[in-house]
Amino acid sequence: MSSIAEFYSRNLANEVIKGMSEKVKNGGSVSRAPIGYLNTRTIENGRENRTVTVDEHRAPLVTWAFNAYATGEHSVRTLTKELVRR
Repeated sequence: MSSIAEFYSRNLANEVIKGMSEKVKNGGSVSRAPIGYLNTRTIENGRENRTVTVDEHRAPLVTWAFNAYATGEHSVRTLTKELVRR
């Protein structure tokens, strides 16, 4: 019985990995969208489409934070304070 359970578990893991890989290949996302993006759900021709779109409010802040940090003039703490202010 333990052999069968082990086979089932490994097979299930492989199927999950295969499904996640296929979703990424087709342009999907396998997790929640990172900050600066939104998980979006639309229905087209009776089919549900889940995609990731740019968050118009947060994306400019994320871009600014990366650029500001790259200058070397900001620490994570000063960036955090400035982002909260903005």
